[in-house]
Amino acid sequence: MVNLMNRRELFISQLVQRGGWQREWAETHFMNSAAIFEIGNEIDFLVAEARRLRGRYPTIPVAPLIHRVKGHRLYHVNEQRVPSDATGGVGLLRSSEQTVL
Repeated sequence: MVNLMNRRELFISQLVQRGGWQREWAETHFMNSAAIFEIGNEIDFLVAEARRLRGRYPTIPVAPLIHRVKGHRLYHVNEQRVPSDATGGVGLLRSSEQTVL
């Protein structure tokens, strides 16, 4: 999950309210699990995961795609604009037009 630490209180409160958890259990669970599931920058993660999957399954085509809920669009990440140690400013392609995040 992206920016999971920023959603700490919401996550914990929902475990308590909807999941029936005790608050202490929810806090412990969050702190033990957040580091495992946190994704810093979603584009960097997406590109790294696509590269990892290509190495693991070399005969299967892997396309790094990201869905932006706000605009209801699916984007293909332009990997040529993403260095292997990217930290932001990544190019995305939608059809023939190019957008930069």
